[in-house]
Amino acid sequence: MQQIGASIGLALVTMFFFGQVAGQTGTSVPAVHAELAVALEDSPVDPMFRPAVADRFTWCATRQLTSPHPERPATGCAGTPANSTVAAIAGEAQPWTQSAARAVTARTFLGAFRMTLWVLAALAIGVGCLTLVLRRNDNRPASTMGDGAVESSSGEARETIRPGRPRSG
Repeated sequence: MQQIGASIGLALVTMFFFGQVAGQTGTSVPAVHAELAVALEDSPVDPMFRPAVADRFTWCATRQLTSPHPERPATGCAGTPANSTVAAIAGEAQPWTQSAARAVTARTFLGAFRMTLWVLAALAIGVGCLTLVLRRNDNRPASTMGDGAVESSSGEARETIRPGRPRSG
């Protein structure tokens, strides 16, 4: 039964985590887009094409991270472009876009991980509070203390059990 419960719990945490990956793209992708736009100023990419490179990166990163399979490149974003001019621009920008891809992936997954940990911590605190607040079962049988004394279920007075005299006759 514990294995089934652990499997279900792991599945729920995984679903929540990957849902958060998609949710974190709204903050991580625009931040990395701005950083990429600044970084491309030091690249050999023609200044006229730098905004287009940053915009294309943003579009591809958003589509990939919000897809059901964020580990796979988004459709239309992988491989070499058919147009030779676009391929040349992509080749010039590749070191900067690869660095930006690592940054956006790290920020997105770390943000999702952080949110998942906060939710798990809140759940743990909630369960801990519930265990303190909920009443204990006072109908449990009395336990012996080992020395013949019996403790009642409410923890009140202790009685000593003495062996009785055998009846004669």
